[in-house]
Amino acid sequence: MKSDQTRVRGLSRQIVMSIALSALLAALAEFFLLFNLIRISDHYVERGHRGILIGYGAAPYLWMLFFVFLGLLVFTVSFFLLERKTIAYILDVSRGMERLASGDLTVSVPVEGDNEISVMAEDLNTLAVSMKDLIERERESEEQKSELITNVAHDLRTPLTSISGYLRLLESENISEEDRRRYLTITRNKTQRLETLIENLFDFTKLSVEKIKMDPQELDLISLLQQLLDEFYPAFEDHGMTYELSAEEPQLLLTADGNLLARLFDNLVGNAIKYGASGKRVEVFASRRGSFAHVEVKNYGRVIPKEKLPYVFDKLYRVEESRGQQIEGNGLGLAIVKSIAEMHGGSVGVTSGLEGTVFFVDLPLKYRAGAAAFVRSDA
Repeated sequence: MKSDQTRVRGLSRQIVMSIALSALLAALAEFFLLFNLIRISDHYVERGHRGILIGYGAAPYLWMLFFVFLGLLVFTVSFFLLERKTIAYILDVSRGMERLASGDLTVSVPVEGDNEISVMAEDLNTLAVSMKDLIERERESEEQKSELITNVAHDLRTPLTSISGYLRLLESENISEEDRRRYLTITRNKTQRLETLIENLFDFTKLSVEKIKMDPQELDLISLLQQLLDEFYPAFEDHGMTYELSAEEPQLLLTADGNLLARLFDNLVGNAIKYGASGKRVEVFASRRGSFAHVEVKNYGRVIPKEKLPYVFDKLYRVEESRGQQIEGNGLGLAIVKSIAEMHGGSVGVTSGLEGTVFFVDLPLKYRAGAAAFVRSDA
């Protein structure tokens, strides 16, 4: 990095060269002006008139040199007096750029005035903040990738270990038919667990790289929700739960990708069953709010701590941090919900308290092409 003395010396050299060139041009202009005045004065003298310059002989040329040097002196002094602060400001911006180039992202140059240099200082500050944010996002991304690998490895290994163990038991000849059926049921459940995890990983990967194709069509959101809840009937029965769908109007039309919305609400309802089983009931409510469709999925299970609410839609985040919990999850379901909602130009949110935990989704009634950088299937 250049020292301040070297930087000042270099800038001073450039300024002196600029002043010298400007002074030379000014001197030439003054010289030709005074030279023409002398010629005019000589012309008057030749015609018998008094000259317009004082004195004769070498005097006019001396006056000419005097005025030239006087003009150069006034120009140089005035320039340094007027531009002294500007030169110092340029040095501050230069130091800031030098620090930024060396990796110091805390640099901040004061923005003074309203000119090209102040604009440069403002751009420099913006660049420093942007680079700092970019590096922070890259760091978080790398941490999340490492966490993803660790979590996925654990989630894959656990059911695989169980499947392997039960398969060995099934190979035994000294096993009752009742135990065989029980082991087969457990093995089937663990296999379905693996399928769900792999499916979630596949969906989340497609959504993360923003290459999934969308096929927006007009559909009835109420019918979609009713069909989805009916398909979950066996799961509700297994957990001893009931469900209810209510809506402000019998039909709620919107333009969206039906398959993606089915995936979104499938994850929300599945999450409500998984974590709200102790509440014995799941309520789904749909309404129209201006140009948006509003859907709430409410369960009466365990309350989510207030400090954890902002993170429930983050990938790999689990409210139950201990892996020893009986509730299994991979931390991708709600992240997929958020991604699909944002693909449609919508948003998600959650509230939780003694009156219940509510996950809500707002979706625009009309699909807005370009709301997000996703590829449409008809493109």
